[in-house]
Amino acid sequence: MLRSLAEKNRVNQQLFLLQVLRGVAAISVALSHGTHLFEDDYHFELFGGIFNLGSWGVDLFFVLSGFIIFHVHQNDIGNRQKLKGFITKRFLRIFPIYWIVTLLVLPLLFIAPSLSEQTSRGIGFILMSIILFPQEVHPIIGVAWTLTYELFFYAMFSLLILLPKKWSFPIIVSWIAAIIGFFIIGNWVNLDSLNYYLRFVFNPLCLEFIFGAMIAYFCGKFKQKIAMFAPIFLVIGLLGFTATWIISFKQIYVPHRVLSWGVFSAFLILGCVLIEGIRKFKVPRVLTYLGDASYSIYLIHVFSLSVFNKMNNIVFSRFSLIQGIMIVFLTIVTGCLCYTIVERPTLKFLRNRSKAATKSQPLVKGSF
Repeated sequence: MLRSLAEKNRVNQQLFLLQVLRGVAAISVALSHGTHLFEDDYHFELFGGIFNLGSWGVDLFFVLSGFIIFHVHQNDIGNRQKLKGFITKRFLRIFPIYWIVTLLVLPLLFIAPSLSEQTSRGIGFILMSIILFPQEVHPIIGVAWTLTYELFFYAMFSLLILLPKKWSFPIIVSWIAAIIGFFIIGNWVNLDSLNYYLRFVFNPLCLEFIFGAMIAYFCGKFKQKIAMFAPIFLVIGLLGFTATWIISFKQIYVPHRVLSWGVFSAFLILGCVLIEGIRKFKVPRVLTYLGDASYSIYLIHVFSLSVFNKMNNIVFSRFSLIQGIMIVFLTIVTGCLCYTIVERPTLKFLRNRSKAATKSQPLVKGSF
């Protein structure tokens, strides 16, 4: 009884700082794409081009996702009765709003190609985009290539739930070893000629999900023992991010994203989780709201940037910093409106329907 109560408290813990990180990650990616758009169209560097590196938000998303999934579902491993609930919850989190946005953007492939980032229009490409099946070209919603990795991680975790618990460690260790092996070999041999799906399954980006899961495991096992080191972990993460940003921006050296952004994201998340366990923070509602809206912001921001940029071209003959800021700001606002008007009501409706059919699991703030 005491154990079940402890598990319930762990699952219901609201990780507000991680929710803030989600918002930061989504906005960083939007700023990065906005910066590239303005450079391509106007040869204008937004804030000197410092947000060219904003794609680190993807690495932060991946580590966050690995942490949350393991944090919430670690006790489901080896219990195949939990598989249906896990798959249902993950499906509802990813696909409904993704399909809505995809159906809104899909006509642009044919009506206004200049507003779309894709040139492929074949039926196979469209169907694979809709189901988020991995393919060598980006899907209709270009940034959704990351969701194919997200779904693959869910599939691997589903395998751990389905199979006996004693198999989970060998499976994960074998996967990690294969990824590291491919990474090492790739430094000497060009792996581009290999089958795309082999490269996908053993892509080093998959390690970022594992980083997050490992953090959740160690926090669960040794939280009290390592809590005192929380500020150190946080500082390592922040300094690592800063150093990576500087050496990349100054083109001193281009580090591998997993060994830089991925590793330091792990330290940053570890520090935030431990610090929030030590003391409670009053996080401004606007920051947690941006975390709530991060998925909508992420999905719709490339389309919104294109639309607002076209409108700017119609109204103004010149481009300035103020216009760039306004385009990015309106893009983020559009994502927030999409969350409030579309995503949140849709999820609420579908989750209520799901609860009527099966017993639901608690939702943790900070989940992807």
